[in-house]
Amino acid sequence: MIVFSDSEGNSSGARRTAFKYYLSALSLIFIIFFFFDLFIDLITPLWLSAIIPLFFIVPLILLQYGVKASYLLTLNIIGLLSVFQLLLYLNPKNYYILIYWIGLIPLLVISLVKPKAAKIWGIVFLLFMVINGAYISINFPSYETTLYPKKYLTAGFVFWMITFSIVFIINYIQEKNNALLTSSNNELSGLKQQIEKKNEELNTQNQKINRINEELRKLNDHLESRIAERTSDLEQRNSQLTEYAFINSHLLRAPVARVIGLLNLIDKTEGIEKREEILKHLNQAGVDLEKIVSKISNALEDEFSTEK
Repeated sequence: MIVFSDSEGNSSGARRTAFKYYLSALSLIFIIFFFFDLFIDLITPLWLSAIIPLFFIVPLILLQYGVKASYLLTLNIIGLLSVFQLLLYLNPKNYYILIYWIGLIPLLVISLVKPKAAKIWGIVFLLFMVINGAYISINFPSYETTLYPKKYLTAGFVFWMITFSIVFIINYIQEKNNALLTSSNNELSGLKQQIEKKNEELNTQNQKINRINEELRKLNDHLESRIAERTSDLEQRNSQLTEYAFINSHLLRAPVARVIGLLNLIDKTEGIEKREEILKHLNQAGVDLEKIVSKISNALEDEFSTEK
């Protein structure tokens, strides 16, 4: 069976459209051929001339209803071969004319199918001509033919119309494929430009991300050192606070309590000697208190110098 390659997308669509043109053109040509046959006695019987257009009109109708073009083209060419074989059966001496029409069919095929299928059909037509030619050569030796100018002129005109249609279909497929190829190339070029632009944007973003990562790394390094410094400061402050707490709770409280107690004791003592002795103790308590205050002042000065 002839393969149109329905899975090939755009290429298959172009061949399907070309096949539609082929059926339309051949339908018109053989309808004209039928009217010629009404006035000029061609080699084809009149009843067969009336039937031949149906080989193209019926597939054209079926094509509109979604029947696969590959099936229709296969049946169409088999039908043409059958018509040629019927003509040879009715009048074998028509072989010298039909051989040119038979040789024309591969041009129709190659314009509508892939090269591999066209080669197969070319071989089929060659065998058809050789087998029929051998049969006629054996059974009908050399014979004379009569020339009919009107018949040959009409046949030449029909032959021209068919070959012109073939050239038109082939050119149509080439132009359609070239247009599709150009469109695909333009799309690929556009996609390439978009990809290059996206790559540039990605490179720019990567550079920004790398800079941000480098800044974060530096901040992390500084942050660790700052955390270490801050931790050391906090430990030192905790130590100072502990020392303050110790001074307030032990060292400072004792002399202050002694001063307060001695002052209360003076108020209750009446003898001069006892008061003098209490004053000596009060003086010593004041000296001790001054030492402790000086110690606190020195500690505060050390803290301020550390903060600076």
